[in-house]
Formats: sequence, C-alpha cells, structure tokens
Amino acid sequence: MPDPRKNGDIQTIRSLLPLVLLGFVLVLTALLLLLWPTGQFGEQNVQTIPHILRIVRPLNGESALNIPRRILDVAIYLVVVIGIGFLVVAWRRGTRNSLLGLIGIAILGLSYVSGMALYTGPAVGTCGFLLILFGAMVAWMTSNSDSEDVEASPDEIYSETDTDPAERTVKATLGTDEYGSHPVT
Repeated sequence: MPDPRKNGDIQTIRSLLPLVLLGFVLVLTALLLLLWPTGQFGEQNVQTIPHILRIVRPLNGESALNIPRRILDVAIYLVVVIGIGFLVVAWRRGTRNSLLGLIGIAILGLSYVSGMALYTGPAVGTCGFLLILFGAMVAWMTSNSDSEDVEASPDEIYSETDTDPAERTVKATLGTDEYGSHPVT
C-alpha cells in the first residue's frame, strides 16, 4: 500500500511545477526569440542581437575567438536542457532531490543573465529563472523530507502497562489523552 504522506508530497510538488514550467517557457523565449547585448556596454552604440548570433559571430571589439564567452553562451543551453530533465523527474517521481537540482539550475541561470538584465532578453530570462527558483523552493519547503519521523503504530505509542488491545485501538482511534477527556488532535 503506498504511503499516503508520500502521495501527498507528490501532489504538493506537482501543484507547483506549472510555475516552474512557465519559468522554462520564459527562459527559452528569451534565449531563442529576444535580443541580447553584444558585449560593449555604455550609453551609446549598444547593439542587441539574437542569442544564437552571440555564439556564432564575433562581437564588437573582439579580436580573437573569445572561447570563455562562447563556452558560457553555449553552456546556458545545456543548463536549460538539464533543468528540463530535472523538471520531468520532479513531475514523474515527486522527489525532493530533483527540486534541489531545479534550484541549482535556477541559481546558475540567474548568475548568467544577471549582469545583462538591463536588456530585453536577459530581463525576461531573469524573470524565468526566478520563477523556476521560486516554484522549486516553495515545493521543496512544503514537501516532507524522507528523514522525518514516521507515525508510530498504536503498539509503539502506549506503554507495556496497557495490555488490552481493544483499549489501545479505542485510544488510537479517538486520539484521547490518557489523563484527559478531550481529544488530543
């Protein structure tokens, strides 16, 4: 018989995953459709281009290939794909570990886009990664951890002086305290 608490955790996690999915939609929209800065910053002559062009063509003022920037620009796509994998695992299994993966993905994404957030693409990407972070953190905080105490059976609750099994069942069913006449729960 499945554990009802675990089933409740899965439902709690699944109820917040549409927010995370919306975050991924915003991030993918920002990466694939919106404009990103070319790298020169200042008050004038700032050009914006699609994110894909940041990878394939040299930016203004770049004389060399600039491998570290290109690796970062390609790596954000890898981060998003891994994040979608964590989203699928969180939906199917409902585990807290997958939520920790989503939190990590959101932090990595925020660190990538935060320096460029004054421009359209990175600003929308920031909103998307914040939605991923918020949804995953709230789902993680509201779900129970596996290390919590499991509810004890009536045999474990009562002392050895309570020998009558019928009395144990009545006490466990009613939830009354031994010394009080009112329900405990």
